[in-house]
Amino acid sequence: MAISNKERVGRVLDALAKGLGSYALREYYAIYQNTFLQEIDATLTTRSFELPREALQNTDTLIKYIDAHSALNLMWRRWNDVFQDKLGHSGRSYT
Repeated sequence: MAISNKERVGRVLDALAKGLGSYALREYYAIYQNTFLQEIDATLTTRSFELPREALQNTDTLIKYIDAHSALNLMWRRWNDVFQDKLGHSGRSYT
């Protein structure tokens, strides 16, 4: 049986979250070092979304909570501080 388009999109979003999430966390750590978990929490927290406290215990736990939307938000909201030097203007356009 062929897979549905919904399942295809879901697989792509899962792959994006896995690869981009770990990349974003690594880059946040490179810039913010000891306070990177607090920076990630501050970046993702909005009126309608907040990471669970257990997600901020360590990076292994946090990566389980980072979906594609969160990974892209991490990049978009701190672009100039974290990603501009590595990815440039075209990288921001893709993001």
